[in-house]
Amino acid sequence: MSIDQIAFALPAALAVWLSQSRSAALRRWACLFGLGGMPYWIYSALSAGRWGMLALACVFALGWLWGLWVHWLTPRRRVAMDSGLGTIQITPGTR
Repeated sequence: MSIDQIAFALPAALAVWLSQSRSAALRRWACLFGLGGMPYWIYSALSAGRWGMLALACVFALGWLWGLWVHWLTPRRRVAMDSGLGTIQITPGTR
């Protein structure tokens, strides 16, 4: 396995793994690892003349860019414990 194969396989696998994490703090990092591997995907596709792979890499890059926008670039709203939403509690025996 050559260096360029490792360079695009490792960040991609790590990004997919992190994107499926139960922890929101870990899921947040998936887009950064995904974007980190994109130059290698694009270089590999261009050097091999694989236009389908290049198109797919661009689609994946758009997805990872969306994750960057959502998780890193847009401001987060702090949600207070009392967010103004009420709860409905129905007790047994009431109609």
